[in-house]
Amino acid sequence: MSLLTLTLLIVVPAQRDSATPQNLRCEWEVNPQAVRDPCPEFYWEVSSQSAFRLAVAAAPDGFDFPVWQTTKKSPLSIVEYAGPRLSNRATYYWKVEAWSKDGEGVQESAVQSFRLDLSPMSHYLPTARTFVNFAGNPQWAKDKIDLCFRKEAKQGRSDIIAVRYALVCTMVVPSKKADDLTAFCQQHGFDLEDCFCHFAADTQVTLHVGAERAENPREKRLCPGWDPKNDRNGDGRVDDDEFETRANPNATARRRELARIPIYYWGPPRDDYVMNVGNPGYQRYMAEIYAPEMADGYDGIYFDTVPPDVAGVGRNSRVVEYPRKGVEADRWMRDVQWLFAQMKIRLPEKLITANG
Repeated sequence: MSLLTLTLLIVVPAQRDSATPQNLRCEWEVNPQAVRDPCPEFYWEVSSQSAFRLAVAAAPDGFDFPVWQTTKKSPLSIVEYAGPRLSNRATYYWKVEAWSKDGEGVQESAVQSFRLDLSPMSHYLPTARTFVNFAGNPQWAKDKIDLCFRKEAKQGRSDIIAVRYALVCTMVVPSKKADDLTAFCQQHGFDLEDCFCHFAADTQVTLHVGAERAENPREKRLCPGWDPKNDRNGDGRVDDDEFETRANPNATARRRELARIPIYYWGPPRDDYVMNVGNPGYQRYMAEIYAPEMADGYDGIYFDTVPPDVAGVGRNSRVVEYPRKGVEADRWMRDVQWLFAQMKIRLPEKLITANG
């Protein structure tokens, strides 16, 4: 369901180990009978994909004359319906063919179905739905807004949508989220440092000191870059001998954590870092732990800072995890979509929105 500014859609470590498209979902559910989005999302899992063809038909045997069909060169197994208007309360059928990464083999999925059940979302004003960040006074909110960050507003009008403010592409350290992620990685055998993005070369960064406030001074600092080639013995640090003869003289970080990409402000008391949204451990933590916890008691989650490329200064810098060359050029965006997909599969009834 596409909403608000960037509204990325999309949950859990998918088991993409089959050459045939599996686990097909429309609007994050299997054969849903009450799809509320007139342009639903389609999702599937496949071990290898360079391109796909997805078709929607009005009958199980109607694919010779589909309602809509799209073919794309993309490794991302998510696509939004973009065909003629679908009839409300009608059942449709869909399937997908996926070409392997070598472009030779093609596998076809089983047929899935979905049924539209559209109705207008509640709104107070006749021509627009209104959103206020943190308005929470029920008496004030009941005749002015439709969506806000405070669930107390629902006391004045139950159909007000209350979403929880949260972060997905960045993380404050120290914080409860950072502690929980650390524990999750330890429990499941993931490397915590893999969950962060790192500069690939020394990079100058200017940020506020202490907090992102206009009155706080701005300071330029040199963030050292990390290059695995400099760590010749692979022990996670660059010792004196390795440093003196390093393969990449433009990357001077002695330890990988020193090359984390900061955003918004310099610590202390806290730092804010850009996360590796494609890391399997981080994706699992967000889908299995963080998103369900944040959505509990709310109608959904509003994720701030979800850009189409690496967040903050990372967008225009060399980044270890996102080289952005060739087929890798748009991988950050694809990783964000896949992460949101995993959260939506876990929370199909929750509203998941994002701000770029």
